[in-house]
Amino acid sequence: MLALFAPSFASASCPTLSIGSTGAQVTAVQTVLQTAYTNFPAPTGYFGPLTHAALKQWQEEHGIEPVGTVGPKTAAAMKLSCT
Repeated sequence: MLALFAPSFASASCPTLSIGSTGAQVTAVQTVLQTAYTNFPAPTGYFGPLTHAALKQWQEEHGIEPVGTVGPKTAAAMKLSCT
C-alpha cells in the first residue's frame, strides 16, 4: 500500500538525470529552475553546465545533498513525474 504514495519518478524505469541528459524530463527540471531563479534561461531539454550549477544551488537550498544530478529525492522535491 505504501507504493501508492511513492512519487512516480522514483520508479525503476526513471533514469537519473545528469550532465548530457536530454528530453522532456530535463525540460521539466529546467522549468522548476526557471521558476526558482529569474536569471535561469528558457528550458532547452539539454542538461548542461548551467542546469548542473543551478540544480546544485536548488538542492542546497532545499536541504538535499547538492550533487547536481536528479535522483528520486530531488525529483520528489521538485514534484516531477516520470511519465
